[in-house]
Amino acid sequence: MHRISVDYDPVSVQLPLPPPYSDYPGRASWLNFSGVSPVYLVRLKFTLKESAVVRFHVSADIRYMLYFDGKLLERGPERGDICRRGLDGFEIKMEAGEHCFLARILTLPNRQKPWGLIHTEYGFLLAAEEPFGELSTGRGAWEVRPSTGIVFPHETDIYRIATGIPGVYDAAEIKAEGSSLSGWQKAESGGPAYSALASLHFPANRRLLYPAGLPPQLNKPVPFSFDPVEVAPGESFETIIDLGDYYCFYPEPTLSGDGVIEIGATEALYQVGGPEMRKVPRNSLAGELRNWHMDSFVAAEEPQTIQPFFYRCGRLLVIRMKAGKHPLKLEGLRLMETRYPWEITGEISGGERFDRLAPALRRTLEMCTHDTYVDCPFYEQLMYAGDTRVEALISNVISPDRRMQRKAAAMFDRSRNWTGMPASCCPENGRQVIPAFSLIWMAMVHDNLMWDPGAEPAVRGQLAGIRSVMDAWELNRRPDGLIATLNGWNHVTAIPGWEHCIPPEAEIGEVAAVPNMMFLCFSKYAALLERHFGFTERAEWIETGRKRLAERLRERYYVPEYRLFADDAAKTLFSEPIQCLAILSGMFEPDAADGMFASDFPIEKCNFYFSHYYFEACRERGRADAMLKRLEDWELISELDLSTTPETTSGESRSDCHAWSAAPLFHWYASLAGIRPAAPGFVRVAANPAMPGLQPVRGKMPHPAGGFIRFDFNADYCELSLPEGVAGELVVHGRKEEIPPGETRRVDSSC
Repeated sequence: MHRISVDYDPVSVQLPLPPPYSDYPGRASWLNFSGVSPVYLVRLKFTLKESAVVRFHVSADIRYMLYFDGKLLERGPERGDICRRGLDGFEIKMEAGEHCFLARILTLPNRQKPWGLIHTEYGFLLAAEEPFGELSTGRGAWEVRPSTGIVFPHETDIYRIATGIPGVYDAAEIKAEGSSLSGWQKAESGGPAYSALASLHFPANRRLLYPAGLPPQLNKPVPFSFDPVEVAPGESFETIIDLGDYYCFYPEPTLSGDGVIEIGATEALYQVGGPEMRKVPRNSLAGELRNWHMDSFVAAEEPQTIQPFFYRCGRLLVIRMKAGKHPLKLEGLRLMETRYPWEITGEISGGERFDRLAPALRRTLEMCTHDTYVDCPFYEQLMYAGDTRVEALISNVISPDRRMQRKAAAMFDRSRNWTGMPASCCPENGRQVIPAFSLIWMAMVHDNLMWDPGAEPAVRGQLAGIRSVMDAWELNRRPDGLIATLNGWNHVTAIPGWEHCIPPEAEIGEVAAVPNMMFLCFSKYAALLERHFGFTERAEWIETGRKRLAERLRERYYVPEYRLFADDAAKTLFSEPIQCLAILSGMFEPDAADGMFASDFPIEKCNFYFSHYYFEACRERGRADAMLKRLEDWELISELDLSTTPETTSGESRSDCHAWSAAPLFHWYASLAGIRPAAPGFVRVAANPAMPGLQPVRGKMPHPAGGFIRFDFNADYCELSLPEGVAGELVVHGRKEEIPPGETRRVDSSC
C-alpha cells in the first residue's frame, strides 16, 4: 500500500494576497486543461540515480487515475468540497533507473459529471517533497495530451444524476495513447497550489487543498466464479450473475478480439409487465432488466485489461457481448470491491429476528460509506444530512473509527449559504436547502461531541454554524411564537398524502405543525452545545423560545383525548413523525403523544427513514415492546432475499441499499441495550437496558479510546464490563450501580 496520511500541510505558504505566479518559486503548480476532451493524459518520465523513498501529494479537478510504472496506484482525490479539495499523500520506494508517472484526468462537463464531484477548474497537481521537488507539476518536464481511448457519449439521465455515467473504453486507443511517442505536448502550468489550512484569503475560483484524512478505500477482489467467454463473429451473448451479496466494485475486464462488451450491475430485476418499481426477489433471475449502470469496453486484437473511472454497484452482475466480424473474447473479469474500510468490531445478539437481519444492516452501512457517506450507492452517491446522521450513529456503535463522522459534520458546516443554512446534500455544487435537515445537522454535531473523544475542538468551531441555523429559523418566528415555514424544500419524511415529503400546511411563509415541532425537538441540541461551551445566556435564550413555542403548539395542535398532536390546524390529520418529535423534545407532559402507541386509533406510520426517531421515542417512553413489534417491518428483507436494507417499507422501493433504513443496528446497542455516552467525549458510559426480561441482548461495543464495552442483559441478570480508563453506570429498574474503570458489575434483573 502506497497511500499515506500526513499530519502536516504539504502546500503551506502563508501570503496575505494571491501572488503572481512568477513570484511563487519552488512550489508545485496545477496543470490546467481546457475541458474540450472528457479525459486528458499527463505523464512525467524521469530517472533516479539511486534508489530512494519518494513522498508526494496528488489532487485533480475532477478526478484522477494515477499510474506509476504502468501500475494503478489510486483513484482520487478523496472527495472534499468547494472549500477543501482532497490532497492524497503517497510514499513509494523507487529503485534507481527510469520511471514514469502517468495520470488520466476526468474533465466531464457539468451536464455529465455526477453531482457529488466538485468542479472549479479542470486540472492536475502532483507536489513532490524535497529533495524530489523537481518531479512536481509546474517544475518537472510534464507532458499532456487529450485521450481518445475513453469517451462519454451519453447524456446524464434520472438514474445517473449522482453516479458515474456510462463510459466507452477503447482498448486499442488506450494502449496506443499511453505508449505513443507522438501527440504529447509540454504541459502548461496554471495556478499555484493553495492551502485550505494556511490561506489568508478564500477566493471562490481557487482550489484550496486539504490533506486527505481518510484511509485508502478498500480494494479487494469480489469472490465470484467466472469462466472465459468467446462469442462467434456477428453473434451476441448476455448473462446475469447473482453475486450473492450487494457490492460496490470496479470491473476490470481482460478482453480481446473484435466487438464490444458491456459490463455493469443492477440491484434487482423487475416483474415482467409489472409496475414500474415492482422487483422480483433478489435471488431470482426470472425478471426483466430495466435499470442498470454499466460501461462499454471495445476489444483490440491483443488481450488487454481495462480499468474504468466509476464504480458500479448492486447484487447482480450484468455482461453483454456483441462480436464484430471476428470472434470476441472475455478472457478474464476481476471485480474490485470498493468502500470505506470500516473496522467493524462490534458484536450483538438481540433475538432471532434481529440476528437474522443484522448482516444486512451492517452490509448496508458498508455499501453506503466511501470517501463520504452516501445516500445510496446506486442512485445518489453523496450525503444528505437526514441519512448521514443515522449512518454516523450506526458507525459509532460498531466501530471505534470516528474519522468519517467528523468529516461529514464539517462538510455540512462548510456548505452553509448566505442565509446561514447548510446544504441538504454535499458535496454538491447546487447547494439545495432542506430546512429540516439543517436542524438534523445540529444534532449530528452534538452526537460527535458525545460519541467522539477527539471531536470537541471541531465542534466548538462549528458553533458559529449552529448559531447561523438557529438565527435563520428564529428570524421567521412570528409575534405569536410560532415559526413560519422557511424557504427551501420542506422535506421531512415520506408519509401518504405528504406530497414530495412535505407535511400539511407547510407552504413557504405559512405556519405548519410538523416544521415547528422539528424546530422544537432539534433546537435542544443547540442549547446543549451553547451550555457545554459556557455560553449560558444564549442557551437560556434558546430555552425560553422553546418553552414559548411548546405552549403555542400544544394550544394549536394537541388533542388531549387522543393524546396526539395533529399535523394540521383543523386537527384531522395525525402521523407518527410529529408524535416522535413531541416526545423527543422533552417539552410536554410525560404521556403527551403516547397515543401513538395505542392500537385503537390509526395514524400514519413512519417510513424506514423516520423509524430512527420512532425508536428514539420508544426508548424515551420505555416501550421496548413497541420497538420489537416495529422490527416486523424489516421482514421484507427476508421475504425478498435482500442483502441490504431498502429505501422504503413498501415492496416497491426505488433503492435496495439505503443506510437510513439500517437504524435498528444502532438502536439494539443504544436503545434496547441502552448503552450511550454519559458525558461528552464518551469519557463515561451509561447503560440502561430497556427491557431485558422481554428481549435479552448481549455483545460488545467498541469504545473509541480502545477496548470494548461488554454486556449481557437478560431476565436473570444484567452484566456490564467497561474498558480500562472508562468509568460508567448500569441502571436496572431504576437502581443505579457505579462501575469503576476496567471493572465488571452484575445486577439482578428479575425484579
